[in-house]
Amino acid sequence: MRGVNNGAFNTHMGIQSVEFVSGPVTPANGKAVCDTIPGTPGVITLDEAAVCDLDGDGVPTEMTVGEITAATVFLMNLPVPDEQRQDEEILAAMGITRPSAQQGRRLFSRSIDDGGAACTSCHTRFLPLSGTQFDLPNPITGDLLPIQVSHHQAVQEEVDSGLAAFLGQAGMRLWGDVKMHKMGSKMNCSGTDILKTSEVWDDGAAFPRMRCGNFAADLLAAILAHEGAVVPNIMVTHSKQYNLLVGANKVSRRVATIRNLGTTPINATPIRVVLTGPMTPGVTANNAAGPGPDGGLRQGAFWLITTPIPPGGMVNVMLSFDNPTWAPLSYDLAVQDDPGYSEGVASTQAFKALSSSSQEDVMNFLRIQVVDNKFGEGSGGLE
Repeated sequence: MRGVNNGAFNTHMGIQSVEFVSGPVTPANGKAVCDTIPGTPGVITLDEAAVCDLDGDGVPTEMTVGEITAATVFLMNLPVPDEQRQDEEILAAMGITRPSAQQGRRLFSRSIDDGGAACTSCHTRFLPLSGTQFDLPNPITGDLLPIQVSHHQAVQEEVDSGLAAFLGQAGMRLWGDVKMHKMGSKMNCSGTDILKTSEVWDDGAAFPRMRCGNFAADLLAAILAHEGAVVPNIMVTHSKQYNLLVGANKVSRRVATIRNLGTTPINATPIRVVLTGPMTPGVTANNAAGPGPDGGLRQGAFWLITTPIPPGGMVNVMLSFDNPTWAPLSYDLAVQDDPGYSEGVASTQAFKALSSSSQEDVMNFLRIQVVDNKFGEGSGGLE
């Protein structure tokens, strides 16, 4: 938290804290000008940093250690959001009914096989905490400042789903997994499509949409961008399913043939062939190159094509599944080149398969994720 504050004040506000200036000297950070005390070569101490004007604006000590402590304490004392707290007046002002938001919440969480969008593959509902006291260190004194952080308590649904160990367990209902994911060209931000899952626990006040703000207030466009870019002008066909025993395991296999019907080669490898859509119950891929974003081997798991596909050319991909009953295989496939590939393709296509009213329910669930009845950027709430 201290590091986030130090970096954010420098990058977004042009304020270089003493802690930001301190630290190791590298060829890239230009801090050698501050390295003046003999005995600590290559490292800028806090004392050196306090008198060094690293950015050359004539002002050393633009932010003290104590001020970073104060900013961090403020952030750590902010309340956690809770979608259950929105009163009827707020919902009416937002034009949202509670049944719609509740149905959207179910669809957001429900598996693709059960007619949902499985958004919680990444936007995980509940993250348990090992404790509720955050001990904030002070780099000058070495003391720890104990802060009792706001938190949620696990409900039965979270225990039943395995997200919490027991009823009332402390955690954060942040709807995020605190992980980095490849999200494809439509969500490229500042030159990268490797992005941390956004916590949607305050989505009702998160404008403009996405990290770079490139979707303004268009929530639907932000959701659809999670799909990435599917390779155009291709045709996918399958061989007949054949079943076999591999040791004691029942396995089913099919060959998927990917044909390039376009006039240009598909060069941006690796090309990913991704499991999407409702799948045969109990079936999991056993030879996939990688799992889905939730670590599973159903929707989101993928195979790789590592060679370009020329115009008119084709590539065969062996799809192998553990299939305990040798049931007929059912699934869909999405084909994406490397720039277009998104880990969210399966969930986004499931969202697109919902009716327009169900899609609106999901968006209404996201819109009511606010803190203290405040909705909209900088909102003071309902007057």
